Amino acid sequence: QGQTRFSRYYTEIPVPSEEREVMEAEISRRCLKRGEKQDIQNRRYASLFFVIGFEEDEVSKEC
Repeated sequence: QGQTRFSRYYTEIPVPSEEREVMEAEISRRCLKRGEKQDIQNRRYASLFFVIGFEEDEVSKEC
């Protein structure tokens, strides 16, 4: 539970693998918790979670 099967990062600056592991673990914990407001979007399909993280200014660029 909470294992990353596939991840894709779209950043201009490479993210070190240690930082990715910490970030992915935190996202997994947030997705598995229930009842709190979350600042990430996730959907569950079977036993998989699809998670998209974004910054607020990225949303306004797309609209």
